[in-house]
Amino acid sequence: MFIFELNKPGSRLHHEDENISWKFERLLNHLETAFYDANVALNLFISEREKDSGYSDRIQWDTDFQKRQILEAEVRMEFGLHPLEGFDKVRVEVDARLKRDKWSQGEIPLSHQQRLIFLHAKSFLGALDTIDKFLKVISEENGAPQNIKRLHIQISNEFPHLRGVRNSAQHLEDRARGLGAGKVPKPINLQPINNNHVVAPQGVLMLSNILGTKLGYTMADGNYGEVDISAESMLKVTKIIQDVFNSFIWKGSPQHLPR
Repeated sequence: MFIFELNKPGSRLHHEDENISWKFERLLNHLETAFYDANVALNLFISEREKDSGYSDRIQWDTDFQKRQILEAEVRMEFGLHPLEGFDKVRVEVDARLKRDKWSQGEIPLSHQQRLIFLHAKSFLGALDTIDKFLKVISEENGAPQNIKRLHIQISNEFPHLRGVRNSAQHLEDRARGLGAGKVPKPINLQPINNNHVVAPQGVLMLSNILGTKLGYTMADGNYGEVDISAESMLKVTKIIQDVFNSFIWKGSPQHLPR
């Protein structure tokens, strides 16, 4: 498990105007929460990636095979079917009963299990997007330290595809139809892809892919964009948020985060 740390220089912001202090404290609190969200999402993502279910799957297959034989006999008797009759009807009913029994014992459907890693990846993406948006808001507020504008630019430099990937994730209904951005989206002009996993000189529509530790989408401009869900990304985020905290004048006792 990775826990990323911050040092808040004080307990309150120091400003001659209390309303301005209160305004920035609220915004910084939201930024801090998004930082925690990113850290939690990263650990959940890593946990899903590290799961090795190969051995348990083999044991489960043997157990399921035996249960299917028993259930098939029960279903055929209930339906009044001979061994060579109603194969599809029996198979569907046996599958349904076997799965319901597993679910009643707390087993998660395979279709749900396979989505967990994507949910954690998108949570990380969403947390980074929230951090980006709050940095923008803070940088534009009256009384904000000038350094915040630079830090907002820095997050764009560190994660150049963040907004494009975020937009495709949020507008999947358009990207899935090969459409770009705008009120009247136009067809995407797909651009060549050549990375460690995919080589497509003519371009290809790729949506919600996890390749290694990277969540990727074809963006509105036709290029394939990725955001790395990794400790390296969290280190970049940590440094930026620490610099944001350090850009303000504080009073009161310093705090070590997370609590």
